[in-house]
Amino acid sequence: PGSAIWAPGPLDELNERYVQNPDLGEGSFETKLQGQLDGASPEAIQLMAEALFVYFLPARWNISGATKRTKINEILSWIPDGPSLPLDLARITDEGVGSGGPGFHLYKWASLSFLLAFARRWKLADATTREAALADPWKFREFVAKIPTDGGGIYGRESLLHIMFPDT
Repeated sequence: PGSAIWAPGPLDELNERYVQNPDLGEGSFETKLQGQLDGASPEAIQLMAEALFVYFLPARWNISGATKRTKINEILSWIPDGPSLPLDLARITDEGVGSGGPGFHLYKWASLSFLLAFARRWKLADATTREAALADPWKFREFVAKIPTDGGGIYGRESLLHIMFPDT
């Protein structure tokens, strides 16, 4: 509360540290991410944890709610005296609508890059563009389609489209 998390500052910081500098080397996603976020602001670290929450929302069959919570709280633990996943949001992690397939685990980094790039571009868009996209799933899809899914970020794109317009 009181911190601007999904804001230009943290989004720009993650764009520089994460989106523009992917770590494709050896090691687990979390180990590489911790290195990428070493020295990052608390807001940028929390933003990454929240982006991971969004990434996990649709997934149900290939990851458990307990694993989702553990991974989100691990990132939040990198913030000194930082927050933990609120209970009402923790309960949601047991839900989902399907499986992201093999790419869900293999290309997590790329889907998170996509989600962060989307959020950054969304924040930069004018209010008229955002309002039109929120009112029309096809306009929203057009907005989203302009963001690259390089490296395998298709799960991030498709899950975002489903989250925003599940009936479409």
